[in-house]
Formats: sequence, structure tokens, C-alpha cells
Amino acid sequence: ICWNVGENPTESALAISSGAEKVLHNSQSFTSIHQAVADLNITWATTARVRTSLNKHCDTPRTAAKEMIHRAKYCEINASSNPAKIGILFGCEASGLSNDELVSSTRLLTIPTHHEFSSLNLAQAVLLVCHE
Repeated sequence: ICWNVGENPTESALAISSGAEKVLHNSQSFTSIHQAVADLNITWATTARVRTSLNKHCDTPRTAAKEMIHRAKYCEINASSNPAKIGILFGCEASGLSNDELVSSTRLLTIPTHHEFSSLNLAQAVLLVCHE
């Protein structure tokens, strides 16, 4: 889990974490999205809109999950001392990820929705992506 630059888990976040204090205490803060993903082998950035101008492959949660499993198994089969480091970027609920943040990812991930109602709240998006 990455927090906004300069933020740390506050007492109020810990109070409502429903037993996830360890997750919050193990979170990290980075000065940029580029720094946050620097040690990852592959990243998917979530977006409500397919952006062909970014010239990036765009997956659904299901196809992204299959690719993540494939990459993890490849590292395991080849006895790689460097395990697959995979990341999924979610933006803030109000505006999602910026174009610069999307560019920093390896691939894009979009959740198929009705074209008139393409936006999901953050919890829904995380749930759907992690479910796959």
C-alpha cells in the first residue's frame, strides 16, 4: 500500500482499519509514482477509459490476472532468485490516475462497464480487480 506523498497512517485511519493495522504500518510513502514502481517488473494502471494515445496494451481484470499468474509461475519454474514483482495502480476516487501516472505503468487495466456509467468507486474497483 502506498500513501500520498508525505502522509503516514493517521490515528483515525488506524481506528477504522478493522484489524488491518499491520497492513497500514507496513505501508510506504514515496515522493513520486515513478519511485513507487521502480522495483516492480510489471505494473498495471487502472483507468475507466481506454486511451489509445498512450500506446499501451489494455487488459481486463481477468486477462491481467492470467498474465500475473503466468509471470509468477515463470519465475517459480525457472527458480529465479528474483520473484515476480507485480503492481496494480489505483488512482484517487475523485479523478483516478493522471496521464503521467498511466504512462509510468507497463500496461493498462480497465474494468468492463456500461459506457454511460464507466466510473466505479475505489473500493469497487479494488474488489473487482483482486477478485480475478
